[in-house]
Amino acid sequence: MFEKLFSKLNYFKIRDSIKSNVDFYLGLADEYISNKNYDKAAEIYNIILSINKYNTAALLGLANVLKTKGKYDESLEKLFLIIKNNPRNIPALFVIANIYKNSIDIQRSIKFYEKILLIQPDNYLASFYLGEVYHKLNNYSKAQKYYIDSINLHNNNKDAYSGIAKLYSAYDEHEKAIISYQKVLQLDHKNIDALLGIANIYLKKDNYELAQYFFKKVVEFAPDNFDANFQLGEIAFKLCHSDDAITFLKKLENGIDIPSSIYYFLGVSYSRKGLKTLAKDYLKKAINIKNNVPEYYVELSNLVEQQNQLELLEYALKLDASNLIVIDALAKYYGEIGAKDKELYYLEQAEKLSDKKAQKKKIELLKKQNDG
Repeated sequence: MFEKLFSKLNYFKIRDSIKSNVDFYLGLADEYISNKNYDKAAEIYNIILSINKYNTAALLGLANVLKTKGKYDESLEKLFLIIKNNPRNIPALFVIANIYKNSIDIQRSIKFYEKILLIQPDNYLASFYLGEVYHKLNNYSKAQKYYIDSINLHNNNKDAYSGIAKLYSAYDEHEKAIISYQKVLQLDHKNIDALLGIANIYLKKDNYELAQYFFKKVVEFAPDNFDANFQLGEIAFKLCHSDDAITFLKKLENGIDIPSSIYYFLGVSYSRKGLKTLAKDYLKKAINIKNNVPEYYVELSNLVEQQNQLELLEYALKLDASNLIVIDALAKYYGEIGAKDKELYYLEQAEKLSDKKAQKKKIELLKKQNDG
C-alpha cells in the first residue's frame, strides 16, 4: 500500500497524508520494522520528523532503526533530543543505556540505568541490566545485589536467575549456581543456557555422569548444539568410549572453524578401534589446523612404520622439550629398537620431570642390565 502511495503521489502529497494521519503511519512503520524493512520505516519516521522534529514516537523509532543498523552515534543523537525535552522518558533512557552497555563505554550505561531506577524504582529490567554491567566489570558484590533486586521485583525473571548463576559459577560457588540454574529450569525446562551451565559445573568437578546427563538434555532439545556435542565427545574420549566419542564428534566435523582437538579425538578414537587409515586421516587433519601440538605427532607416530616414527617424535620434541608424553614415547621407541642407552637417557629426562612411571621403569631396566 505504502509503496503504491509513494509511486503515485509526489513527496508533498505524501507529507500531507502523513501529517493528517500520523498514528496510522507510525503503525505502518512498526509493520515495516517487524518485517525487517528498516529503510522504509526510516523514510516514514524522517517525513514525520520533517513535519514535527520533536515527535517522540518518530525519534524513538528512528533511533531504534539506526541502532539496529549499527549507526550508534546517529541513534544517540535522536535519543538525547528526546531526553532534552523529556528527561523522564524511560524507553529512550533504556535504549541509551543499552547502547553504552554493549560498547567500550560500558561505564556510561550505569548512569542511565540508575536514572531509570530513580524514576521507576520497581523496574526489574533496569536492575537486571545493572547486574549484567557490574558482572562484566567484575564487581561481584554489586552484580549480585542488582541480580537479587531484579529477582525480588520479578520472581519469574529467568534471565536474572541465569545471570546470578553465572556469577556464582565464576567464583566457584557451585552449589549456589546450581540452585539458581534449577530456578531457571523450573520456569523453562528446555533452557539451554541453564542446562549447559549445570553440565559445565559438574564437568569442572569431574562428575562425568551428571555432566553427561545434562549435556544429553541439551542435545535432546537442541540436537546440533556445538558445546554439548563437543563435551559429550570429549568425555567419551577420556573414558575411552570410542564409539560414543565418534558419534558425538562426527556431528561437528564439517562445521566452520572447527578446533583441531575434534579431529585429534576422532583420530585417537579410530586408532583405539584399530581403524588405522581413518585414524591417520583425522590426525593429519588435526595437524593441518594446528601444527604445534606435540601430542598430535606422538599419536600419529603410533600409526606409521617404525622407520618413520623417529622423525615425528623428534619434531614433537622440538615443539616442547619438556613434554612428558613425547619423552615417554621416545623412551618407548628406543626401547623397542634395542637402543638401551638412548632409552635410559629419555627415562632419566622423564625422571627429572617427576614422572614416577618412568622412574619405576628405569629401576627395572637398570636391574635387568645388572642381572645381565
